[in-house]
Amino acid sequence: MSIQTISLAPISEKGGGSALITNKDYQNKGLFVQTYGCQMNEYDSQKIGELLQQSHGLNLVDDTESAEVAIVNTCSVREKAQEKVFTLLGRWKKWKEKKAGRIICVGGCVASQEGELIRRRAPFVDIVFGPQTLHRLPQLLEQTIKGKQSHLKIPLSMDISFPEVEKFDRLPIPVANGVSAFVSIMEGCSKYCSFCVVPYTRGEEFSRPYLSVMEEVRELSRQGVREVTLLGQNVNAYIAEFEDGSPCDFSTLLTEVATIEHIDRLRFTTSHPMEMTNDIIQCFQSIPQLANQLHLPVQSGSDSILNRMKRGYTALEYKNIIRRLREIKPDIHLSSDFIVGFPGETEEDFMQTYRLVEEVKFSRSFSFIYSARPGTPASALPDDVPLETKKQRLYRLQELLAQQTEEIENQLVGTTQAVLIERLSRKSDNQVAGRADNNVVVNFSADTDLIGQFVEVKITERLTNSFRGVLL
Repeated sequence: MSIQTISLAPISEKGGGSALITNKDYQNKGLFVQTYGCQMNEYDSQKIGELLQQSHGLNLVDDTESAEVAIVNTCSVREKAQEKVFTLLGRWKKWKEKKAGRIICVGGCVASQEGELIRRRAPFVDIVFGPQTLHRLPQLLEQTIKGKQSHLKIPLSMDISFPEVEKFDRLPIPVANGVSAFVSIMEGCSKYCSFCVVPYTRGEEFSRPYLSVMEEVRELSRQGVREVTLLGQNVNAYIAEFEDGSPCDFSTLLTEVATIEHIDRLRFTTSHPMEMTNDIIQCFQSIPQLANQLHLPVQSGSDSILNRMKRGYTALEYKNIIRRLREIKPDIHLSSDFIVGFPGETEEDFMQTYRLVEEVKFSRSFSFIYSARPGTPASALPDDVPLETKKQRLYRLQELLAQQTEEIENQLVGTTQAVLIERLSRKSDNQVAGRADNNVVVNFSADTDLIGQFVEVKITERLTNSFRGVLL
């Protein structure tokens, strides 16, 4: 089997080119999408569903047995995530063999980075597409369907190029799936941290045009969305232009989005400390809709390790950002990412991370043992930290982080929070659930007619991953 990298003609119909393709044999058939990775992947998976519903009449289903097309949208940030994909494909091979016409697609970062490996390890896969070419999936799918209908043994269809502008131009008209929504405002990363694969799988930073962002948010607002989260690998590096050619940076974009009617809460993720300018920090004071919460990955508290990671800042510079934020928002909820056991990390390096956590105090965080990703500069460094040492350090750090989460969240009990009711509660059939400004989930009794509204809720109890409250 050979890999075919196809060249597709550009689509002239903005936001709806996929509607030109109609294959009646697949209308009303099932589409199953499995998503691994970050919120960017979740956003992309939603767009995949919208595209294939428009182009082929496929309907999203909850399991593969009800599906004719199965897609895994992948993440290659960590080794286990990548292996999880191949384990899943092994199960899907048996699913495909049960019924003729079934189609398997692999998208996302593993597809972008490991197309040849997918061909060798999973030759039964029909389509491979990258994060920047998901808008071409209708054409790739149509090519595969026609091949199956003509009983030809067609090669694997692959498109893992980086047509950044085209992707944003060809996304379908957004469809709200609830009262909160993600909006991707930029793609890729140009920071080239030594441990990270994103620049190689998603390309360099490219900001979505200002008008395109505003159009999507306005459309979501018209459909009842009240809260928007702006997404990007380095979302605060956003830079575009207004119609008159003047620059629109991230702080300006936040201000503009906040003017859209009915968008009453704004969030953004993920931010890079190097791009956390004073203008962005001031937005937490000047924009009432901006949530009282920030995810700002630090990765390490050791300047030596940060330098080896090519992060571009020091631990002191990171703490200064936090200090300025807390001067404006003393009770802001902060979350972060940490890598433990990076090549060359000494016990003192680890303790500097530990002390940074003690000083800053994070409400929620994500911490991992370092795993080398193929093709990254760090993968060439001697990984000289024993695995048992890495595990012990991770345990100590996570113990501290969990203690901080408990202390910070316990302080919320007895307070009143503005909560956007999003859905029925998973805790009880007689309750609803929503998010407070600081991003915690609160479950409480309320009329379902209030879904989509902001209400005042008194927090009464802290649970493992959420809270209970009383509607005021």
